[in-house]
Amino acid sequence: MLNSVKNNDVQALFHQVQQRKLTPSPEDWRDHWIYFLMVDRFNNPASAPKHLPYNDKFGGFQGGTIEGVRQKLDYLKELGVGAIWFTPVLKNCQFLNGKPNDGTYHGYGIQDFLHIDPRFASDPNNVERELRTFIDEAHSKGIYIIFDIVLNHTGDVFAYESQGSEAPFSDTPYNINWRDEKGIAQSDWKIGENISNPDANATVFPQELRRNEFFRRQGGPKPGGAETIGDFSSLKQLLTSNPELGNVLIRSFQYLIAKID
Repeated sequence: MLNSVKNNDVQALFHQVQQRKLTPSPEDWRDHWIYFLMVDRFNNPASAPKHLPYNDKFGGFQGGTIEGVRQKLDYLKELGVGAIWFTPVLKNCQFLNGKPNDGTYHGYGIQDFLHIDPRFASDPNNVERELRTFIDEAHSKGIYIIFDIVLNHTGDVFAYESQGSEAPFSDTPYNINWRDEKGIAQSDWKIGENISNPDANATVFPQELRRNEFFRRQGGPKPGGAETIGDFSSLKQLLTSNPELGNVLIRSFQYLIAKID
């Protein structure tokens, strides 16, 4: 499994990209009508929404897929769409507290910044191929693709000691327990760098992100303070002022851009 931005496969891919051209961005995005869609809520060509009525309040996965978006490309083209900006499809936390995590259908609770979430594919075993097929076909129709990225936070990859997924603001960092592959906080996983060979569904990936100092660890926003300083509910805020963290995120997204164009 690819688990590091320093992996040989990552380096090899960058070398390959130098030999071929990626699709360039337009000279001016204002020349293109951008259509934003949420993958899970857009279209599932294989079955009806998991929860009905479809417009009822519902906070779980409905079943929309990347293939579902691909099958609507002609419809989007007829609307005049020049670019599709879609919600993140990177792998979110698969489990939480021992149960399948159904709450981040929006895609913003990322656990692995190097892989695509199988829940957004009609065939979970071929999710990357499905994404690349969609992008290639969109490009062939003259439609640009904008990949929504997340820089501010990860999914619920650790719990606050004695608090759980969420904690009130603290002036100093809390003690934390990183989550295993079932989303269960492990009392002996207090320092991310000390966790050896975790399961692909545990903690956070790439492994270079698994450093306590990269996370604010101070709970939610301070009452009366800036809403942007602190976790976003259970989504753990990254300390984006750290340039080393920035380099890991940049490298992760460079890899995705190179791989899926």
